[in-house]
Amino acid sequence: MKMIRRALLLAFGLSSFSLAFAIMPFVEPSHEAYYHLGVNASTILLAASASFLPIWMLGAVLFLLAERYSRLWGPIWATIIFSAPWILLKNCAWTWTWTWPVPRWLSMVVLASPAAIFGIVSYFRPGAAGAIFRKLQRLAAVLLGFLALSGAVLLAEFAWCLWQARDLNPPFHSAGASASAGSAARHPRIVWILLDELSYRQVYERRFPGLKLPAFDRLAAQSTVFSHVVPAAIMTEIAVPSLFSGLPADAIGVSADGRLHSLRDPRSGAWQSFDPKRTVFQDARADGYSPSVAGWFNPYCRILPDILDQCFWVDFPQYLQPGQSWQTTIAIPLRYLRSSFATGLRLGNVDERVEREEAPGHIRDYKEIKAAGDRMLADPSQDFLFLHLPVPHPGGIYNRRKMAFTESGGSYLDNLALADQYLGQVRQFLEERGQWDSSVIVVMGDHSWRTQRLWAGRPGWTPEEQQASDGGQFDDRPGYVVKMPMQEQPARVDTPFQAVKTRALLDAIMSGRLRTAQDLEAWASAQSGQ
Repeated sequence: MKMIRRALLLAFGLSSFSLAFAIMPFVEPSHEAYYHLGVNASTILLAASASFLPIWMLGAVLFLLAERYSRLWGPIWATIIFSAPWILLKNCAWTWTWTWPVPRWLSMVVLASPAAIFGIVSYFRPGAAGAIFRKLQRLAAVLLGFLALSGAVLLAEFAWCLWQARDLNPPFHSAGASASAGSAARHPRIVWILLDELSYRQVYERRFPGLKLPAFDRLAAQSTVFSHVVPAAIMTEIAVPSLFSGLPADAIGVSADGRLHSLRDPRSGAWQSFDPKRTVFQDARADGYSPSVAGWFNPYCRILPDILDQCFWVDFPQYLQPGQSWQTTIAIPLRYLRSSFATGLRLGNVDERVEREEAPGHIRDYKEIKAAGDRMLADPSQDFLFLHLPVPHPGGIYNRRKMAFTESGGSYLDNLALADQYLGQVRQFLEERGQWDSSVIVVMGDHSWRTQRLWAGRPGWTPEEQQASDGGQFDDRPGYVVKMPMQEQPARVDTPFQAVKTRALLDAIMSGRLRTAQDLEAWASAQSGQ
């Protein structure tokens, strides 16, 4: 019995160490892992258990075999000791430095070096090698015992956080239509389209040779194009709430139940309360509009309760979906662990294997959000629409030459072509209903294409992306285009414009202070000095 308890203890420490990268995001004080999830806490618990328990049980069996059979003692402990640096590297790569992909060569060096060094020591000092290994084994056993204690604390905190997030996604309740037929006739419909990671430079300033974006060109021919927009933030989860509230931010504060409660001012460092009733959507309701949202990544239906008339959002990561069976939930982490062992020499948060696994979910997200947005566009009572699409955000899910979705080989430029196709479909949809000319159309990026900040050099980075970005150079200007009602001529705003003032811009349109492209151009130019 003592041998079994010892094996279970050591195996618990080993599994805690091996899976720290998967558990840590769910116990961090920021609670951002819960912020982006659209599933219940029970789903997370089931998926985590399906990952943790097999490794724990396998480890216990191995430690029991090592205790019972002396021939297995050395190989089993050698495998654990020599792989420890690689496991540590994996945890660091996925938990703290996820924006930096670990090169394959470094992964292989870290994995092979301990065994190689010990082999060299054994060759030159064979008598000392055995004593060194026994010392390493005793040290490893002590560390695994400590890790078991730490893992128990970590899992207890994990369980507590899951309990706090037990009602993570309550059913959405419509706030009720706020606009009457008469008021709807008196104001223009506003369609606000956010294309994730839309770059001004790639669309309008220095387009990749041969890349055709007819819908963007047609839009520019009768809209106001902003050529020097300063993004609200470089990360979507910060930029979008900043756009909604008009508050500058460089970080978000999330409660244990996954709700957004504050934004941090980048200038003063002070935390400012995020109040759904002090956003552009409440402004829209006050002006007689019926606001609706269909979007990606941010939990819109959770952070804007009692404000919206209709809401749809798709969570992240895509592999955990609401309503999926428990068998599917369990199979996902087991399949991931199996593929991790099979291709374990590849590390980094965005490698080719991960991209292949995420592409189907990315495609599904696009289709689901587009379908929800189309339903809202078809409802004439919904006259203030915010549509957040997951393109042209990498990875590539489209083949512009075949005009078809793809799970591999796509690029940012392909996704730009898909974004253009979507924009053209929205325009056709509104034109067929006689609503395009009279509507306000806002098309923008939450941030630009984060080349060297995030994507350049990663597996999946294509030669044409390298060429289009001038070797991964980062241009922070997001695309930003506004078509005013009945606008027929192009206009430009070349002075710097803070994207965080988008709420003020929309408020000015809804209140009637901005009616023409000339009004908009004058207002935007005046804002550059403030």
